[in-house]
Amino acid sequence: MSNVKSTAKLPPQELEHLYAAGWAALQGGRVSEAEEAFLGVLASDPRHADALNGLGTVYFHEKRLEEAEAMHEKALSAALKFFGGNAPDHVDWNSPPDRTLLRAMHGSALVAYRRGDIKDAEKRFRELMKLNPADNTGARFLLEDIKKGRKRWDDKDPHGP
Repeated sequence: MSNVKSTAKLPPQELEHLYAAGWAALQGGRVSEAEEAFLGVLASDPRHADALNGLGTVYFHEKRLEEAEAMHEKALSAALKFFGGNAPDHVDWNSPPDRTLLRAMHGSALVAYRRGDIKDAEKRFRELMKLNPADNTGARFLLEDIKKGRKRWDDKDPHGP
């Protein structure tokens, strides 16, 4: 992959290609490659909400929780701008702006859970369920784990990255 600094002026189509390559690398377990791709997108568009989510997910995988939380919070802020600053009452995973919002909220909830902040994690997972009853993020499974007394998300988590 090219040097991140060389992506500063990519056209939108190439930027989206790099963003998609980041998610593909992440899904393939190539975390360093994903990080480079998301950083490349952000070098060109620092407010690209889903690249912020992607980078937050990379940091989550690496257990860099403060950085993961910061990226997901930036993504949430950027995503909410699309909705005029307020979360809608309902979202649809098939709508890209909605999916971006869900990813940001889910990422923040996972960070809270991995930290062991059960009250915050539970609140965030419940907000996800209310916003997206179809539960495209799997929040209900994590709420079940919390209900069963699981206090933290760790490496042995069956739902984990």
